[in-house]
Amino acid sequence: MKNIIIRNSNRFKSVFAQVNLLLPLTAEDMSKNALLAMMLKKSNSKYKTERELERKLAELYNTSFGAGVGKVANMYDITFGIEILNVKYTGKEALDEAVDILCTAICEPNFVDGKFDEKTFELEKSSLLERIAEEKDNKKKYALDSLEREMFKGTDYGYPLYGTAEDVVKITNEELVKHYYDVISKAEVVVATVGNLENMDGLAETIHTRICGKCGKHTVEFTPLVEQAINKEIETKVEEQDINQSIICIGARIKDVKTEDVYKARLFDNILGGTPAAKLFQNVREKESLAYFAKSMYNMFTASVCMFAGIAPEKYEKAKEVMLKQLEDIKSGKVSDIEFNAAKENLISAYKEKQDSKGGQAKGLFSNEIYFGRTVDFDEMIEEISKLTLDDVVEIANRVVVTNIFLLGGKADV
Repeated sequence: MKNIIIRNSNRFKSVFAQVNLLLPLTAEDMSKNALLAMMLKKSNSKYKTERELERKLAELYNTSFGAGVGKVANMYDITFGIEILNVKYTGKEALDEAVDILCTAICEPNFVDGKFDEKTFELEKSSLLERIAEEKDNKKKYALDSLEREMFKGTDYGYPLYGTAEDVVKITNEELVKHYYDVISKAEVVVATVGNLENMDGLAETIHTRICGKCGKHTVEFTPLVEQAINKEIETKVEEQDINQSIICIGARIKDVKTEDVYKARLFDNILGGTPAAKLFQNVREKESLAYFAKSMYNMFTASVCMFAGIAPEKYEKAKEVMLKQLEDIKSGKVSDIEFNAAKENLISAYKEKQDSKGGQAKGLFSNEIYFGRTVDFDEMIEEISKLTLDDVVEIANRVVVTNIFLLGGKADV
């Protein structure tokens, strides 16, 4: 895996610089990682309040800066990103200051007497608790997250991205400071720069060197695919809530998966539920009128596929039957030319659209670096998708095994 990813394009006037801090994925650290990202984004040793930092970013031609977290294979990813105008529009001094903001956020936290600023700590802790609560209010996301937890039950991957409210409440300022030093002592650093790099040679290397000067160079052991035994029988869980619309989620795993299967799996997912011409939309929603929405989603790192739909509680059994039939139809090759071509065109268009976004490119190239262990650009991916036939889709579909069903909402008889 490369630790520096560079994509130069004169289509843009600016550059997006992304720093990924990769850590072992452990349930006990989820909340601390999330809270740490929020703290480091708000202030640092040079800009001690959010207002000071925002004012400086505005002075630098409205430079944007942010941070977030995610699960990537068997790693936890704390991501920082900053968008910088090319030096020919701003001058080198502005570039240096923008890079300084990015690196200082990671390397020089706003410590007061050896702790994070207490007021900011309490505010961000409250914000994280609110975010966790809001996850439950977004019923579609809550249902999908619940399915994931059921599919990967007993593993660190199955633990909530932000941890739990109980985890957050327990975090002390002193503990978060200790965790910060633990993070920088073991995180692997990956830097990606995407955009107009004219007269900005060495930007990614400069950022990487500066951060590693503080954190050191470390390697996190990882596997590109999350390993989990496939259930022999479908496990069903129901959670009743007082909501008008139930949400059914059907989770499946691809058995005997290899990294090169990703292209077939993505096309299969698009045929199943990725476009308005897809089977779930056309048959579950339009033809049978069983759902308010019906889609599918594929995760390459877990080799999993999820079908999900918003339904009336009394339509659970019929919706489940029709949704599972769409999978069986693909397995038997019952895919029309319209379904196949629309799915392929949609997938190719999505890759092309990513190239219009610096952030999208950075995220995609980073993910590909982790998954494939090498740089795979979007043109290569488009070429691989273009080669696929219906036989390829049928082959991957017949390795898809339904493992879990999660129903949120109505009092369906299951």
